[in-house]
Amino acid sequence: MEKLNIGIHLESSNEIKFIINTPEEDINTEKLKYGYLNVITPNSEDKTINITSGIQYLYNENPVLECHYSFTFKYEENINGSVVIENENEIKINQDILNIIISVAIGAIRGIMIARTIGTNISKYPLPIIGMEELLESIKISK
Repeated sequence: MEKLNIGIHLESSNEIKFIINTPEEDINTEKLKYGYLNVITPNSEDKTINITSGIQYLYNENPVLECHYSFTFKYEENINGSVVIENENEIKINQDILNIIISVAIGAIRGIMIARTIGTNISKYPLPIIGMEELLESIKISK
């Protein structure tokens, strides 16, 4: 197997939105739901990939927690390994790199949520472990 020699690192992270409005009463887990969205924007000129991850918790159909962050990854590639391939009809991102940046983004969001919900009723319900297949289904890739 040929080594691709692709390097990638987290260049920056920025908070877009964080809102917490948890109920005072103990939370009934049957009424607590969550959803997430990941938008990936590659820039092959700058050799960056931006991922915007958002998590929302609903309780009784009302938002009680929203956490949206933007993460920018910088990559380097050699002639044997392409991270982003763009043409007029589609954008392709190396699957291994895609898995890594999604895992890093969701892990960071999980840590932020744990730290920022300490002392609230929602702190007992951290973001569950989400399978990579489910995460990949949530991906929107934009130019």
